[in-house]
Amino acid sequence: MLLLAAATCHADTDPANVPAGIESWLKCFFWLVGGVTALVILWGKLFPKRNPPVEAEFVTKADLENFCQIRHSPLGAQLTRIESRLAESEAKREQADIRHEDRARLIHGRVNRLVPVVYTIAGKMNIHVPSDPEEG
Repeated sequence: MLLLAAATCHADTDPANVPAGIESWLKCFFWLVGGVTALVILWGKLFPKRNPPVEAEFVTKADLENFCQIRHSPLGAQLTRIESRLAESEAKREQADIRHEDRARLIHGRVNRLVPVVYTIAGKMNIHVPSDPEEG
């Protein structure tokens, strides 16, 4: 208002130029505010604030209490029995695998001892025995 009043007091000043000066200042101000806002938004998108997930690294007190309650409940006892049975069955399976490997080794040894005998008998009977089993 003071600028407008000062402009009207002087006869050589055109009053139409005074509001244009305020408009250009406001335009400049809004462009500046818009640019800063755009930069802040861009900065936030490019570099988001990352908080490490606490749940992934640490056990909370509630989780620990829940785990203890499950362990001490009847379901926890069943879980313990199932885990022990699973460990026993895995041990039995490993022992069975070892027994089967030993048995296969014994059978393979017996077959290897019989091969020369078969060739000897086949040679005496004039029978052609292929050396390669896939040979016909």
